[in-house]
Amino acid sequence: MNFDEQSIIKKRKALAFYNMRKEGTFYTFIFRIVLLLFLIFFLAGLGLSLGFVRAIHHNTPVMTIDSLTPDGEASILYDNSGEKIISLKDKDRKQDYISLKQIPQSLQNAVICLEDPEYYEHSGIDVYSVLNGFLGDLTSETLYGKTSLITQQLIENMDPDFSVHTNIFSRMEYRLRLHYQSLSLEANASKPEILEYYLNTISFGNGIIGVESAAQIYFDKSVSDLTLSESAILAAAITDPEQFDPFTEQEANKAQRILILEKMNEEHYITDEALSEAIRENSYEKIQDDQRTKEIGLSSFEQEALSQLYHDMNKEYQISSTKFFTMLSHGGLKIYTTQNADLQKKAESIINDSSNYSAEASDADACVTILNQANGQVQAIVGNRGNDTSIVNQVTDRTHQPGTLFHVLATYLPGIDSGTLTLASTYEDAPYQYLDNKKDAESIVDVYQGLTTIRSAIPSEMNIIAARAQSDVTAQKSYDYLVKLGFRHLVESSQDSNGNFITDIQQSICNGNLINGITNMEVTQAVSTLGNEGYLNLPILYTRVTNKDNLILLEKETITKHPIQSTTAFLITDALKQDKNDQIKESETAGLKGTALDNTAYWYTGYTPELTATVWVGYDDNRPFQSDNTEQKIWKKIMSAATDSTKNIFIKPSDLETADICTESGKLAVSSICDHDPRGNRILTEYFAPDTVPTTTCNTHVEVTICKESGMLISNECPKKDYIRKIYLSLPSNSSSTLDSAYVLPEKYASDERCRIHGKKNHNGKESD
Repeated sequence: MNFDEQSIIKKRKALAFYNMRKEGTFYTFIFRIVLLLFLIFFLAGLGLSLGFVRAIHHNTPVMTIDSLTPDGEASILYDNSGEKIISLKDKDRKQDYISLKQIPQSLQNAVICLEDPEYYEHSGIDVYSVLNGFLGDLTSETLYGKTSLITQQLIENMDPDFSVHTNIFSRMEYRLRLHYQSLSLEANASKPEILEYYLNTISFGNGIIGVESAAQIYFDKSVSDLTLSESAILAAAITDPEQFDPFTEQEANKAQRILILEKMNEEHYITDEALSEAIRENSYEKIQDDQRTKEIGLSSFEQEALSQLYHDMNKEYQISSTKFFTMLSHGGLKIYTTQNADLQKKAESIINDSSNYSAEASDADACVTILNQANGQVQAIVGNRGNDTSIVNQVTDRTHQPGTLFHVLATYLPGIDSGTLTLASTYEDAPYQYLDNKKDAESIVDVYQGLTTIRSAIPSEMNIIAARAQSDVTAQKSYDYLVKLGFRHLVESSQDSNGNFITDIQQSICNGNLINGITNMEVTQAVSTLGNEGYLNLPILYTRVTNKDNLILLEKETITKHPIQSTTAFLITDALKQDKNDQIKESETAGLKGTALDNTAYWYTGYTPELTATVWVGYDDNRPFQSDNTEQKIWKKIMSAATDSTKNIFIKPSDLETADICTESGKLAVSSICDHDPRGNRILTEYFAPDTVPTTTCNTHVEVTICKESGMLISNECPKKDYIRKIYLSLPSNSSSTLDSAYVLPEKYASDERCRIHGKKNHNGKESD
């Protein structure tokens, strides 16, 4: 055999080639198997998908206008003990059906232009709605509210059933079914019929269903009489009934109205002239002023609880307002609220009792919120006096000037929390001008009090002390704290109707002189932190919602924040604490009055260690009047009804410090001087947050020794038997109009001039003793 080198190399190459052919054949075989399996699974998947689609199509009932009418059990609201409050079968709706011929073309066009510009061109679905729906199902866990087509909106809105679709297959099934239903409805009803039903069943919020009811509620006229501008206002409300509410969110509605009008002009529904005329029209003046006469059948608490529930369901599932109201009337939901039904009835009775009101407040309106600050659960709301089923809830929908409430909330609270102020800090109650606008700060009494500590100023509503302290705290810091406490109507920066710059960030914020005002609920939420060791639990009005099968759809968890220090909460509470005669039963009680600068609104807000409540009294037309403590009397009666007899006290933080201070200077007291003020002892043991105790001693009290015979400062020759010791004040200003003025160090004692009588020889030539 030939085993030379060349022969061996040839054999090796031949063997390698053979092995490569074997491997190539093997990989080709594997590839073919994989390809075959892929085709089998693909065809199987395609067949299953087609079967799935055909099954959905087969099981989708024929849709007609009549089949849209919802049917089912009414939802029920329960109180915090599980007792039924109300059944919502059509109780929460205001609806009047009207034919399409009576609905202005301008309103029809506005809605179509906004919601479905191609409404008359498609057959219930289009390529964009299909693609957007399925893409959304792939990328999101939510389902509802993803369609912009009127036909699909209508079908979805009228379905009272609600299901949480947790996987892509159930979401796609729902989407396919909705598309088939839309095609079916379009095949069995005309476009005008569908649009008519849509406009008569769409929600405008506030329990208003349909365009006729909306026109009557908002403009006190039939829908057929609406102007182009008014039609755009209603169309804006359809977009988002809460965000663009014509009653409570007019600025947002105005902006949306202009966008709609401009869109209608772009689509050639209206001319340039009509656009200009509609924009100039001040339609909001026509919205009814006396909205409290408009009722929807639900109490203020029930309205607010459902409003909070809608907000949460819309956020979680993108449910439209219309579908939400359909679910309430026909979905069989069980809604467990935080209401204390017994307290709610008592609060309504007290608010509506005319004997609780002064003569000038005899026909004033009033409202109250009662909150458990430990868990944020709202116990009761009375939104209006005499008409608690009004469409406008004074507790949440109306803003009023806080006035002197903001001494504490806008000035002393942020000042103490930031270390700028202490309860011992003193300012002079004397004539004063705001630093930013040079206007006079008004005194609440005719006599200026002079030097006053923050502790003394807090319960006394002293405007000037607040204004002077505000200059140290700064308006920006106040604004930042107020936002943290939950005030959402403050204006950081804006323009008025004349284009002028306006803001609430100014020194006068301390006296509650605001652009928009605040709500009762906002005050209650902010004040609740003081009785809860500085913790803020956001108000909740329901705890859970179940469907008709008792499956939990939504649970409301308390959200807790800590906007201020525990020491701040206690210090302010200690300054606001009532004496034993004014306590609520055996609980320690703190309370705070508030008066608008023009006497158009009166507040009383206060708390025990368990509950916080706020009462507002005033007139809708903002007329000035004297309340004669009506608000405080009502508050005390309501809190007495709400509080048990258990003795409760406010918890004092362990890191508080104490020091003896002089109440004239706010500094460390000087024994035998500060306690010998001619008006009495001016030494007080005060609480301080850590590291805020004063480090300097009083320099406001001045001690002088006077010769009784000459009335001048003593000289070295004056006999000690003629010494008279006196204590005077050295004030920060030369004001002569305060109660301190009579005790100011006389000028003759401020110089070094001394007694000239003693030390001279008498007429016998002898030295005086």
